[in-house]
Amino acid sequence: MPPIAGNTSVMGSPELWYGMSINQFVDMMSSLVRGLYPVRVDRMSEGGRIIDSMHDLVLSSSSAYTEVVFSKPIRGGMSFISDVEPFGPTGRVASVAVSSGATNTRVERAFEDGDLKAVDAMWDLFRWGEPVQVIQRALSAGMLGIGKSRKLVPTRWSITAVDDVLAKRMMDSVSTLPELGEHRLYHSRSMGNLYAALLVPGRWSYETIEVFHKGSIWNTWGEELAIGGDYEGPKGRTTYAAIGGCYYAGRLAVLEHLKSIGRVATAVVVREALPSYVLPVGVWTVRQGVRDALDQTPVRFGSLEAAVSGLSEILRAPIDAVIRKSGLLRRLLTQTKITDYI
Repeated sequence: MPPIAGNTSVMGSPELWYGMSINQFVDMMSSLVRGLYPVRVDRMSEGGRIIDSMHDLVLSSSSAYTEVVFSKPIRGGMSFISDVEPFGPTGRVASVAVSSGATNTRVERAFEDGDLKAVDAMWDLFRWGEPVQVIQRALSAGMLGIGKSRKLVPTRWSITAVDDVLAKRMMDSVSTLPELGEHRLYHSRSMGNLYAALLVPGRWSYETIEVFHKGSIWNTWGEELAIGGDYEGPKGRTTYAAIGGCYYAGRLAVLEHLKSIGRVATAVVVREALPSYVLPVGVWTVRQGVRDALDQTPVRFGSLEAAVSGLSEILRAPIDAVIRKSGLLRRLLTQTKITDYI
């Protein structure tokens, strides 16, 4: 909850956060007060009016006036979690009153349909044009799924679940599109991160490689680059990605772009966290960073080797170190195609 009245929608809209400095972002998020109230995930009815108020907030299509009474004085300070945006002071909720304006009829339709599976509700909301964060909030608040089977979903899980479900649905249609006919390289920078996306002619395959420089978050005291990643082939993946939610956030952004241009490609995303990236801001920054990169005009190349050379000019990290930690990109550079002999 923000401590100000009026239009505060920017505080809940990740697509508007990209491009801010970390200081601007932390100043904004630290002003929010978080209310806590424990409820069993499978017994939402025990939350009574507090759960109803949370649903009212999710259903609101504009900034809602919210009044909260806390059982004890709220605690100050910032809280940081790797996959979720930071938040400010926290307190135990005693009661909540919400006065909202217009209702988001799309979310309301999914909420009231107790026969609609959660995965189908997510896809319907996405197709109807709802932002990913709106779908994630509805899932987290236990508003999607079959009737009495609905449950509250921890925020971190809801973020990755929505990214994963939407990507898998798009994968089915994107994989049947004509192949991209050239090598394209895109990139963008924000909040101490660089995002580079390399699209290569071929069937759908995807890789995310993360590079954390010395001094950046997750590598504060390291003496060398910290590099990790994971990838999938044309059939997708069945196990959880080694690098967590960032993998799924970037994959969704790539599939959105491929669907928009009507082409399928093999995609390699490199996220480079620079020493100025000192605080975790959440998985949203990867989704928005890759989206922003793919919105830029790409540099086009006639070969994969030339494209990788272009990538090396963008990155601060040595390209050889990135390739060594890669699975998909290294394979692309070393495999022999039948067309090589034609």
